[in-house]
Amino acid sequence: MDGNKRLYTFRGAVWVYKTLVASSYKAQTRAVSEKKALANIAYQYKKANNLADFVRVTLEGQISVAQ
Repeated sequence: MDGNKRLYTFRGAVWVYKTLVASSYKAQTRAVSEKKALANIAYQYKKANNLADFVRVTLEGQISVAQ
């Protein structure tokens, strides 16, 4: 099952609602698609910063596949 997952790296800004909270955030995750990777990274950010699940986190930046 994990054979289809790729390692994604994100570098960019994090917005909570419409407030910029981090301008150069870096994170990695394994996922089956870029969309799922962004969702995983947003979730990681929420958990690391004690934010509730319903808080809107928006990521702006570059996401790339690491080989």
